Amino acid sequence: MQPEIRTLPDQRIVFVERRGYVEGATFTKAATEAFGTLTDYVEANNLQSRVGAVIGYMPDDMNTVPMADQRYVACCVLLDDKPVPSSPAVQEGTLPGGTYAVFLHKGSWDTLGETWMDGWNNWFPTSGMAFRVGGYPLEIYLNDETAGKPEDMRTEVCLPVQ
Repeated sequence: MQPEIRTLPDQRIVFVERRGYVEGATFTKAATEAFGTLTDYVEANNLQSRVGAVIGYMPDDMNTVPMADQRYVACCVLLDDKPVPSSPAVQEGTLPGGTYAVFLHKGSWDTLGETWMDGWNNWFPTSGMAFRVGGYPLEIYLNDETAGKPEDMRTEVCLPVQ
């Protein structure tokens, strides 16, 4: 599987962070809780027309941070620079941009790990590229299970590279 090399800009986001909900190597519980809180916030504040990409990322190094302390961040990109309502559960910030190797995952999130492993284990070691320090591995959700059948789901798996 060959990725598209893409440079993403810094992006203004609203986000929810959860820590310590890792099961095995997956963030299912953390992601579900974080996205639930974020979705409720967006809907309660009628921000649907002001948000763009929906992104999940893991800012901690899985090799150095204990699994129970690792964070999962669910976020939505804000499309304008207008203020957003404050919330004790949702924060506003910037997702740093940079260069990414972007792999398109087709299908259910149940098999998303296969795309991650293919990128890390098969493409990355022979790519001639290095991991970009300070970058976060991202998942950009192009649609979800409400869009139709699981096989119609699309997610971009993004590895920070230089």
